[in-house]
Amino acid sequence: MKEFTKMAMLLDIYGGVLTPNQRDIMELYYNYDLSLAEIAHNKDITRQGVHDIIRRSEDALRKIDGQLNLTEKLLDADMSLKAIDAKLIIACDAIKVLDGGNSVLSILTDIRSDLQSIIDNLTR
Repeated sequence: MKEFTKMAMLLDIYGGVLTPNQRDIMELYYNYDLSLAEIAHNKDITRQGVHDIIRRSEDALRKIDGQLNLTEKLLDADMSLKAIDAKLIIACDAIKVLDGGNSVLSILTDIRSDLQSIIDNLTR
């Protein structure tokens, strides 16, 4: 995963532990793709001040994730759920071919729908 994407993910997960000012600057940088100069102008601070806040905030988010390791757990869960979904697609196709097994197919389709909701929630 690219570092920029990972940091945006860390911000989504752990952003609440940052001060409101840190969180705001990080969101402007990572979620709104503003430059250091643009953020400095909006916040009425120096470009170096923005840079320092971003670096300190990144360090704090990395430290927390190092202790809790939630991003790796979420990525592992996402991969596992996608693998289960792929297997359910194969099972649904096999049931359709064999005898149409509508009741079993309905159950598998419901399971796929539930899994898809979980996957969608993990990747938002």
